[in-house]
Amino acid sequence: ITYKTGTALPAKAICSLAKEHQIPTLVDGAHTVGMFDLDLHDLDCDFYSGSGHKWQCGPGATGILYVRDNGNRLNEYWSDRENPLWLINSSLSHADYLGKQIQMQYIGNDNYPAKQALADSCKMWDEIGRDRIQDRILTLSDQWKTSLQDVLPHAKMFSPNVEGLTSGLTTFNPFYDVTNEEILTEFRDRLRE
Repeated sequence: ITYKTGTALPAKAICSLAKEHQIPTLVDGAHTVGMFDLDLHDLDCDFYSGSGHKWQCGPGATGILYVRDNGNRLNEYWSDRENPLWLINSSLSHADYLGKQIQMQYIGNDNYPAKQALADSCKMWDEIGRDRIQDRILTLSDQWKTSLQDVLPHAKMFSPNVEGLTSGLTTFNPFYDVTNEEILTEFRDRLRE
C-alpha cells in the first residue's frame, strides 16, 4: 500500500513476475500489516517487512520481518555464488542452527515488553478475525470516499476507489486552488488551534 495515495499494489502478481525472472522480492508492507488479512505464503515473496505500530496497533519501533524458507530461494537465483544474505550486527550471526529469522531478530539488547505487546495485539486481531477487520476497513474507506465527494465535490481525490486497489488510507486535496496562499495559511492556522 502506497502511503501517498493509499493504493494497494498487486504485490502477488509482482512477486510472481519477479520469481519467473529469478529476481528476489522484498515487499514493504508498512501499512498492510493489521489492515489486510495477509497470507505471506500465498504472496510468495522472499522477504516481507511490516510495521507493528501502524494498523496493527502495537508499540512504536516494532515490526515484522518474514524470511521465506530461511532465504534458501536466493540459492536458486544465484546458484553460482555464495548466498548473499548476510547477518550484520546480529548478536546471533554465528548461530546458523537457529535459522535466519531468529538470527535477524537479535541486535543488541532486546525489548521484550514491546515484543510481547506486539504479539498481544496480533493475537487480538486474530481473535477478532483479520478478514473481518479488512472488510470493515474497506467498507469505512468506501463510505468515507463517497461522503467526501458529496461534501466536497470539488476536492481532488488521489486515492482509488476501485476494488482491489483501495485501502484504509485516503488522500485528497480539499481546495479549489492549491496556489491560494491565503486559504492554505488559514487552513494551517485552524489546524493549529
